[in-house]
Amino acid sequence: MSKHSKRRIPRLRFSTARDLGWHVTFRDRISGSPRKHRFNIIEREREAEARVLYHSWILEQLGGSGNHVLPTKLRHE
Repeated sequence: MSKHSKRRIPRLRFSTARDLGWHVTFRDRISGSPRKHRFNIIEREREAEARVLYHSWILEQLGGSGNHVLPTKLRHE
């Protein structure tokens, strides 16, 4: 079994540096370079909204929903 056979799930993080806010740091599947996906939520108190976006982002990354649109904002329906 190879060293990196286990799939790593990126963690949701909050940072005030460069106004990142809630984001996920991950490695791009195609290029292999590190990237950040921002959820456009800069306030630390809005963690619940960020978690909803994070879980839908994880679902999309793992190939679950099929619409291939990475979520950055909540849709209010």
